[in-house]
Amino acid sequence: MRLRGLGVALALLAGIATGCSSARERGDKAMESGNFEQAIQYYEKAVAKEPGDQEAIAGLKRAREEYLGQ
Repeated sequence: MRLRGLGVALALLAGIATGCSSARERGDKAMESGNFEQAIQYYEKAVAKEPGDQEAIAGLKRAREEYLGQ
């Protein structure tokens, strides 16, 4: 029974990590298409889910810089 609980916990953690990656990936795609405002929203979501995600933090900084430079 303990192994089943561990499996559920691991599945939940994998889902959380995938959600962060997906938001960051959507931010990357929005940046590539020049949609900086949307990229900011995606990166903020990724950082909120995983505050230590350095790629999302860097993406958010770049998106904000690009948005302000328009």
